[in-house]
Amino acid sequence: MTDTTPDTGRDEFVPKGPSPLGQQTLDNAWGARIRRWAAALPPGLTEAQAKHHRLLMRITSILVVCGLIYTWLYATFHAPRIAVCVALATIVVAFDLWLERRTPDTRLCGSILAGALWMAVTAATFLSGGVLSAPSIWFLVLPVAATFINGSRAGRVWAFL
Repeated sequence: MTDTTPDTGRDEFVPKGPSPLGQQTLDNAWGARIRRWAAALPPGLTEAQAKHHRLLMRITSILVVCGLIYTWLYATFHAPRIAVCVALATIVVAFDLWLERRTPDTRLCGSILAGALWMAVTAATFLSGGVLSAPSIWFLVLPVAATFINGSRAGRVWAFL
């Protein structure tokens, strides 16, 4: 196999031949693992339930990543108590992600997810100075997220909390 790339005078890595992972790049290999992990749904779901379950798993995965980022940000900007609260909520959300793969009950998983969000927002609001602090705006997101995940009845319940 000959290299047909032009010589630009720069020292750069140009892979030659098949990659160590076969025809996949590293990104595709991780993407395949994530897709395979997310595709493992509990047995016996209808197509609508499976679609709802996949959506819930995507939302939960995004919240795990966001929780890790917010934990790092709060720890970096010298708010260790808030960082601990957000880290605990992230652990609950990660448990919820694990539970989503094992139970077909999306209402339970969605309620755990909303409860973890409420726990993190309440702790951040309390530790930041109360109702007029910046994290309190996230209380508006909770009913919207609960409605999106579990329907209008759950949204109304979380709106009244």
